[in-house]
Amino acid sequence: MEQLRGRNALLTGAAGGIGGYIAPALAREGVNLVLSDLPSASVEDRIETVRALGVGAEAVPADLTDTAGLEALLRGAEEAIGPIDILVNNAGLEFQGPFEGQTREELEAIVSVNLLALMELTRLAVPGMLERGRGRIVITGSGAAYLPGSSQTAYAASKAGLVMVTRVLALEWAAHGVRVNAIAPTFVETELGRLTLDLPGMREQITARIPMGRLAATADVIGAVRFLLDDSASGFVTGQVVAVDGGLSLR
Repeated sequence: MEQLRGRNALLTGAAGGIGGYIAPALAREGVNLVLSDLPSASVEDRIETVRALGVGAEAVPADLTDTAGLEALLRGAEEAIGPIDILVNNAGLEFQGPFEGQTREELEAIVSVNLLALMELTRLAVPGMLERGRGRIVITGSGAAYLPGSSQTAYAASKAGLVMVTRVLALEWAAHGVRVNAIAPTFVETELGRLTLDLPGMREQITARIPMGRLAATADVIGAVRFLLDDSASGFVTGQVVAVDGGLSLR
C-alpha cells in the first residue's frame, strides 16, 4: 500500500473501540493521522503509539454534535498535518434499552452523532478532495443496518441511513476521484464490544448465529478498512458496504 505513505487522515471516534485499532494500522502504512474524540475522551495513549511508528500524529478533540466544533476539527486537522486525503468516519453512539423508555434527547443524540455529524463533517472535508481530484472516505456502519435487534431502534435506523449516504455520495463523486465506502461489522472483540459480549450468555448466543462460528476480531475490521483504502486492491470499488460479519447478514 505504498500509495498511502505520506497521506493525511482524519479519524473520528479514535479514543477506543474499533478506532483505537484503526489508528496504528494506518500509521503502519505511513499515514499521518489526526485522532479525534470527545474532549473528555483521552487519545494520548493512541497518539504515542502512532508517533512511535514514525508518522505525524495529533489529537484534535471535538464535539460532533456542534457545527462550530466540526469546523474547528477540520481546520485543526489541516493545520496539524496538512490537507486531508482520507476521512474515516468512525464515531458512533448507542443507548441500550426498550424504545418506549428512550427520551427524545437520547434519540436525537444517536441520530446526531451517527448520521448528521458524519454527513456534515464529510461535507466540510470533501471540497478539498474534489479540488485535488483524490479522496478516500470510509464509514463505520453496523450489521444492525440490516438485521433488526431489540433495543436498537434509533441506532439501527441511523446505521441504515449510512448505507444510503455511502451510496449517494459515492455516486455524486465517482467521476471526481473521491471514493466512498463503508464497513458493517458485527460484534467485535474490543473493550467496548465486551461490555455487551460479557453479559451472561450473550457471547455464546451471538456466536451461535454466525455461520463462520466466531466473533469478529479487530484484525478482520482493520483488514476491511485497509482493503477499501488500497487503490491497488479496491481502486474500482465505491458505494459499497462491506459486511464484516462471518456471514451473519446471510441469515
